Amino acid sequence: MTSRGSDASLERRTFLSASSPHSEDAPPPSDVQTRARKSPAASPLHWLAGLIAVVGLVVVASLLHATENSQSLRDDQDVLEARDAFNIPRRLARFEVNQSVLDNLDTVEVAFEYKAPQPAFYARDRVAAYCVSAADERANRTPSLHEFMDEVSTDGKGSGVVQIGPLVNMRCSWLLRFITRVDEDDKVLGESELLRFKRGPTQPLQVHLALTEKADEMRVKWVSDNVSTPVVVFGEEREKLERVERATQSSYQADDMCHGPATAVAPRNYRDPGQIFDAVMTKLEAGKRYFYQVGDEKGEKSVVLEFRMPPAVGNNRLAEDVEGSSMSFFVYGDLNTPVGATDNFAEDNGNCGTTMQLIREDMERAAADPSKHRYVAVMHVGDLAYAMGSTYIWDQFGHLIEYAAARLPYMISMGNHDYGFLEGVKKDPVKWPSHPTFEKHGTHGHDSYGECGVPSEKRFHMPDNGNGVYWYSFDTGLAHHAVVSSEHEFTRGSPLHKWLMDDLKSVDRSKTPWVFVYIHRPLYCSVAYSGDYYRSLMFRDELEQELADHHVDIVFAGHYHSYERTCPVFGDRCIESPSGKAMAPVHLMVGSGGYKVDDAGFYRSRWREQGFLEHGYGRVHIYNSTHLHFEFVSDVERRVKDDAWIVSTHDWPSNRERYPPGYFPAQDIAGFGAAVMLALLASYASGANFTIFKMASKWKKLQQEDLDPNVLPHNFTLRVLRHHPDVRAKK
Repeated sequence: MTSRGSDASLERRTFLSASSPHSEDAPPPSDVQTRARKSPAASPLHWLAGLIAVVGLVVVASLLHATENSQSLRDDQDVLEARDAFNIPRRLARFEVNQSVLDNLDTVEVAFEYKAPQPAFYARDRVAAYCVSAADERANRTPSLHEFMDEVSTDGKGSGVVQIGPLVNMRCSWLLRFITRVDEDDKVLGESELLRFKRGPTQPLQVHLALTEKADEMRVKWVSDNVSTPVVVFGEEREKLERVERATQSSYQADDMCHGPATAVAPRNYRDPGQIFDAVMTKLEAGKRYFYQVGDEKGEKSVVLEFRMPPAVGNNRLAEDVEGSSMSFFVYGDLNTPVGATDNFAEDNGNCGTTMQLIREDMERAAADPSKHRYVAVMHVGDLAYAMGSTYIWDQFGHLIEYAAARLPYMISMGNHDYGFLEGVKKDPVKWPSHPTFEKHGTHGHDSYGECGVPSEKRFHMPDNGNGVYWYSFDTGLAHHAVVSSEHEFTRGSPLHKWLMDDLKSVDRSKTPWVFVYIHRPLYCSVAYSGDYYRSLMFRDELEQELADHHVDIVFAGHYHSYERTCPVFGDRCIESPSGKAMAPVHLMVGSGGYKVDDAGFYRSRWREQGFLEHGYGRVHIYNSTHLHFEFVSDVERRVKDDAWIVSTHDWPSNRERYPPGYFPAQDIAGFGAAVMLALLASYASGANFTIFKMASKWKKLQQEDLDPNVLPHNFTLRVLRHHPDVRAKK
């Protein structure tokens, strides 16, 4: 985590050259040596002795040279030990923090300077940050040297200023130490006083809203230390918050989760997540604006926040909205980019920080001019915080989304990094089988690093008409939203599948003509990861027919950290009416919220209309019962990079024949031969026109390309694609 300084490198070279056979300062050969080289030829015995001597010198020189090189590549402790041999002490003349009282998310500056004579090398120096809880303070307990939350390098300098932050109020005070290393031991050269938050550990933070199963309610959750009377106060005027609802509270312990690292109690693993409060504002009117505060009834409260209830079910806009405005919402998945506990987790640098900044700008524009778009929700399609067992990342995530989530309902689905379907069957909070068919014996079900859904379930509360945060539904205006988990058993007859079918059957299309399904793993995705691609085919086998039969308009997904939009597709075929109306679901994969981009490229597919390997998010604008406009906003270009109108009367034929593609993995010769035989037999039996694509070590295009020309699959695959007259390959 450090870099070498040029002065230190020069010192290393000087220090080592004294014993080096390659020293430029070595004396010239003596006259005796010169004369010896000019002497007559010696006897054979002398020749042999000389040869042995030369070989010996070469070996010794090689060893010394290797030793010198290895020393130059060894840790910087060599120089420290050399300097310590001269008993030069390491002492600071200055170690100062520019403030000791903090507001939440403040960044502090730490100035440092060594006393003279200064050490020649500082590569091991850093400033460590410790989070000291109120309980630790009461017990007069000081964190040990290695119980730090984060470290920041001094970049090998003898003096300078280090920035640390933004510092999140994690219900603790921050302690900073200047640490160096001498003789393999860490030494503290300076320590700050405790940096305390002005509003203390009971400051209510990480505020986020959610819709409930009732149209006249809005739920709000927040986090703080324990308080005596947690409440939400609200009203229709900012200065008159006269209505009060009492909150419930809960938390979770390390042993509530499934295994390490989530269950390890340590500063950078599990630490006290605080108290998580949950209150419901009731008897609210559709479309009306409300103001609210959360916190302790007689103590610390949040700033006054506001939200507007969605339009009544069956209506697309409010009375004051102009003709032609839309009811809109945001959608994305795979948002957070985990960083150190004192790093800038919300930095506007093209990933999650940029996504949330652009959404904030969208919301501010819409608030200033609601004649165009009225945003009613944020839909996060799985993979929330990527905490992977680190509580502090959940604290950062709560702040990352807070601007949007405290003003719009923040509705989530569960992803593989939230739940981990092979983890902790006995502790599964939903009590359903946790092994989807495609992974009964797989190795990809441990992606939550032991959290197994517990933090997500505690921190978020979705409508109580399904199975908690795992599957549920709700209505907004002209739309019905059904959210399901991709990490639970999804096959026909499973609790999830049965619930989804019952939910879709119950939709009143006269009130909510648009129907959307959200599932973290996509049914249609052509990103070139063969293993996940085959799993998407299994999702199709179990869900595609039913989603089409129930006239689902859009299936939103994430999982792949990129963006892809399909045509209206069913059975691997694009299906539109002659007038351009959608006659099948459109699949929108928006796993591009902020986690590192999946840049493996795309397989060639006939149903992909657009795709980008970059960060961004989606905006959905519903104008009426038949017209919807979707936009993909690129974080890199900060503009709409793809958009599409979806026009539908939601009445295409049900029970259509589905034509699943035939895909035969051939990862060895026997498998390849079996796949060829199956393809030939199937072709002979059906008389269908098949095009066979074969990818081997020398990828050869036989008739039509099935992959983008610049992308190869990750395994050896034979593909058999059935051609249909309405979906013809481009020549």
